[in-house]
Amino acid sequence: SDLRARLGVAGKQPAEAALVRDKVMMKAAVAAAGLRVPAHFGYTTPEDIRTFAAATGFPLVLKPRRGADSQGIYIMRSAQDLENVLASADLTDYQCEEFIDGDLYQVDGLVARGVLRTVRSWHCLVSCLEFKEGTPFGSVANDDPAFEARIVAFTRQVLAALRLTDDVFHLEVFRVRDTNELVFLELGARPGGGQVRFIWEEVYGVDLVEAAVHVQLGIDREYPRADVGGDVGAYLMMPEPPIRPCIVHEVRSLVGLIPELHAETLVPKGTVLNGNGGAVYTAGAFRFRAGSSAQAEQAIEMAMKLYKIDWSPAHADA
Repeated sequence: SDLRARLGVAGKQPAEAALVRDKVMMKAAVAAAGLRVPAHFGYTTPEDIRTFAAATGFPLVLKPRRGADSQGIYIMRSAQDLENVLASADLTDYQCEEFIDGDLYQVDGLVARGVLRTVRSWHCLVSCLEFKEGTPFGSVANDDPAFEARIVAFTRQVLAALRLTDDVFHLEVFRVRDTNELVFLELGARPGGGQVRFIWEEVYGVDLVEAAVHVQLGIDREYPRADVGGDVGAYLMMPEPPIRPCIVHEVRSLVGLIPELHAETLVPKGTVLNGNGGAVYTAGAFRFRAGSSAQAEQAIEMAMKLYKIDWSPAHADA
């Protein structure tokens, strides 16, 4: 966007890019459109956070304004947790927000010339932060048509609020457990990470990376739909072992053991995992195609039971 502005090239300019990069500005724009967002503010001083905590209560979340992949996030469940973070962390360019107790949904799709061409929501069985902390991460395409219509309508409002007209996007939304309310979390104007781009291409026939290039260049084309009623895609990512760095000796293949499994990415023998792989370098990833969300969740549960990794610490004294 900076180069576009400097060279006078058409396309997303810095002010528009900031709406999908700076999470404080992003939430402000979505809130201005009348959608629920977590109570939040950009970090200024420790006293401001203490005042915010007194008004909002715990838990609270501190995260980078421009971060990704759940890196650098702090969940503070008490005043003592807050003081520990304030005393030890560099909170430059951070934001503070209320903790939303809900199920995480991710919505992937693409919009071209202001028209939503293809879209599908996914229920995350755990949060991205839980995966970072060592819990297997499973995600299953939603097959409830009523909820899909509701979350797609919410998505259209978000896209309008953030002025996205020619973009591939990855949106994260909470579904509050007690009220069923939808709460905006954040959006990336890019293909989703982890296994998102692979499962979209394998199950729904859409190369999100290629599509991102095409919509930015103004190349008009048709895209396969990913609507409820067809196949349900799903994936599972296994976290790195608890001691890092570690050496992987073998990861068990699950091919042929689970009918819904159609692809897997195993860690090669001798790989050193250092704890910084995020959702890119995992301890094994498995992708599924099923007839329903329930069937896909059962396949994920079976994969977790059958999964086996043989590893050892990279240092003898670990």
